[in-house]
Amino acid sequence: MSTRTGDEPAFDEPAFDRPVSEELGSEAPVLDEPVFIEYRPHRRRFLVVGAVLGVILLLFTVVYALRLTVYSPSAVVHAYFQALSDRDLVAALRTTDPAATGGLPDDLLQPAVLESEAYTPPSQLEIGQITVDGRRAEVRVEFTIGDQPATARLQLRRADGFADRLLHRWRIVDGVRPLPLATAPATVEVNGVRVVAQDLDGPRTLPVVFGGYRVGVPADDPLWDAQEVTVLVGSDRAPMVDVPMAPDPQVRAEVERQVAELLDQCAASTELLPPGCPFGNARYGRASDVAWRISSYPDLALAPSPDGFGGVAMVVRSTIDGEAVVTGTREVFGQEVPFEIVVPFPVSGVVTVDGTEITFQPGW
Repeated sequence: MSTRTGDEPAFDEPAFDRPVSEELGSEAPVLDEPVFIEYRPHRRRFLVVGAVLGVILLLFTVVYALRLTVYSPSAVVHAYFQALSDRDLVAALRTTDPAATGGLPDDLLQPAVLESEAYTPPSQLEIGQITVDGRRAEVRVEFTIGDQPATARLQLRRADGFADRLLHRWRIVDGVRPLPLATAPATVEVNGVRVVAQDLDGPRTLPVVFGGYRVGVPADDPLWDAQEVTVLVGSDRAPMVDVPMAPDPQVRAEVERQVAELLDQCAASTELLPPGCPFGNARYGRASDVAWRISSYPDLALAPSPDGFGGVAMVVRSTIDGEAVVTGTREVFGQEVPFEIVVPFPVSGVVTVDGTEITFQPGW
């Protein structure tokens, strides 16, 4: 057991406060050269840095590969035509620029139009020249619809989102094409889908994707015969569609019957100017024993005409005028002289329908 005197410190002095020789005695080595400590960083740190750099390099490689393959202009065009071949409208629209359809209705942008057996998808796609100018590109393509060859220049635009800028994702600007109607009834069927074909400005322009369509008169139209025309959409020139509008045979027969009935009623008049009739003779002011007969009935044409209210009227006009014969006697210098005069006359009017009732309204 050790004891301290009053002159001793309360604690032992730290060893580093005393010389090494004093601490170790005479055996302590004397260091005449400087001491260097070698720093060896941990290998794990190198591994982490290398892994991060590898991931970054891999990401850049993947992004570059996607730019050249999945999201290149030619790949987007291929995806568009493949979707049409699969009759997948949703997939086809994913390749198009949504802003490109602005201002066009979406009547025909529904899956049933492409799923119909009447739809003919484009095939035998060949990519031609590709021109890239900044954020815009043009791809020239050749393809067939049915047995008809077609060519087009597709315009593409690079999208604006963050991922779009990173991947350079392209969208087809004109993948949805206008289908302008030149003549059409109030409603038409396109591949079996019924759409409104007229508005206050006349025949509408409908939006469609590339392919073949059957555009026709609905089977239950009260005035027009159910006929259709095949339209091919895809070339740079938009086709004007003339929907066949031939009057229903039963409607024509009913109109001709009503016109003949009205003319027969007019021929029963004993006046030189029968009221409400398309013919008359005012050559003689006074006559007696006046009689009319129809010598030939007019040939009638029934054609469509806009009614000004977003619909189509059936207009009737004569392509060959009819002829009526009027006979009678007139007084000439105090004597009665018989006469017979042939009077040609035209016919015009419109046909209205109320349910199943057809009515000819004369326009004379």
